[in-house]
Amino acid sequence: MKLLSSTERADPRSLQLLKRLGFSGYEAAVWLELAQGYPATAYQVAKRAGLQRANTYRALERLCELEAVTVVHDRPVTYAPADPKSMVGRLTTGLAGECDWFAGQMTRRMQSRNHGSIRTASGAEACLEFLRQELGAATRYAWIKGEGTTIRSLAEDIEAAVLRGVEITVIAFGPWRALRRRFASCRVYPHEGNGARLTSATDALLTLARDGRSVTTAVFTDAPTVTSLQDHALTYQLHSYLLHEIFLAELAAGPDGAAIAGELKRLRSLHRPPGMERPLLGDAG
Repeated sequence: MKLLSSTERADPRSLQLLKRLGFSGYEAAVWLELAQGYPATAYQVAKRAGLQRANTYRALERLCELEAVTVVHDRPVTYAPADPKSMVGRLTTGLAGECDWFAGQMTRRMQSRNHGSIRTASGAEACLEFLRQELGAATRYAWIKGEGTTIRSLAEDIEAAVLRGVEITVIAFGPWRALRRRFASCRVYPHEGNGARLTSATDALLTLARDGRSVTTAVFTDAPTVTSLQDHALTYQLHSYLLHEIFLAELAAGPDGAAIAGELKRLRSLHRPPGMERPLLGDAG
């Protein structure tokens, strides 16, 4: 028996389209032949198309799995093609989802291999928008360190994150008690046990880390700026830094808190370089 090529039985454009939808060349040829006349048995399809019978059976089984073909009768087993519009719609929807997954996976891998991404912006609104975006993207946890009044400007976003099941931890300078009342479902600690403002940088900086994926720091000076690191080598280091801030806050809140706060003050005066904040704040330091 002469075996016809797929291009001899169907137009190349239809074959290529079905291949793009995930069909093999044989499956595409079988489907197009079945569409010429149905219901039909595998034997009839193979004979009409000049295809090998065993391969035609396998192709029809696969097409049934794809819901591109349905079984009409059992004895003998006959087949019919699915409605073309429904089939194409279903397959393209599934393919679009797979493509989105693939693009997301590869983007994350490429960012990781290429040291992630760094975003920057200027202006007070841009600073708040970056922070709101990061809170909106949080899925597991978010750690926030900053001055209490600035943190309150993110109140709605923090509360929305809590409602999604995100665990929020806040290390606050200044009015931390008001934050604890406002965010009763969050862990709110005064910085180093008392929330005392240490330098002019205390009021200017707000840092947010989330999910082990990103760290965003806004500087609210006369010329506000914000920097966000995503999947960057520094992300882990900065998460570790904030985690140790949480450790210190827990210790300072314990029975030996006063002694710990005093020791931290001594260590700061011993090791902190004078004017360390000046490169950040300029003349404000």
